[in-house]
Amino acid sequence: MLQGRQNIPIEIHAHVLSFLPPSYAEDDTSVKTLVSYLCASSRLRTAARGSLLWKPHYLARYTHCDEEKERKRREEAKGNWYAIRVGVIVRYAAVRTWIRILAGNETVTFEDGHAAFSAFYDISPREISLQIDDLTDRCKRIITEEHWELDPNNSEYDLLGLCLRVRSSSLIRATVFMRMRRNIH
Repeated sequence: MLQGRQNIPIEIHAHVLSFLPPSYAEDDTSVKTLVSYLCASSRLRTAARGSLLWKPHYLARYTHCDEEKERKRREEAKGNWYAIRVGVIVRYAAVRTWIRILAGNETVTFEDGHAAFSAFYDISPREISLQIDDLTDRCKRIITEEHWELDPNNSEYDLLGLCLRVRSSSLIRATVFMRMRRNIH
């Protein structure tokens, strides 16, 4: 069954997505559907990237604008609606995450709150979470392979030494640097 879905041409997916009605509602399922496509796979992301798919949703939300600023924004974007819409979506999600934190919602993790800051660099919070997970795995490997003491009541416990060791790991620094460069360019 799944194999049949993978054979549906991208153009068919895009055509189906074009029927999603634009709305200004906060629970806009059309935009959520488009975002789900962007996150699902590279194949479905290709189907959901088209500017014509996103333009009605953009226009439904941003009905008041300063024409001069809008002209300047279009010049700067050079028609790249994809970058603009993804940036808007991830910033919107970030603000909603922070609203949940301020409302006392205890289901929002520290990682979620921290990753939300990435939205202001047009990087998906999911990408940051994946990077944090990867770094966590690398740190666990260092701790395990080098037999660091983790019990603060043990006389061998050295939190500062452990932090300095993990921080000095060239493997971790190289990974973070390469990912940051990839996301900036």
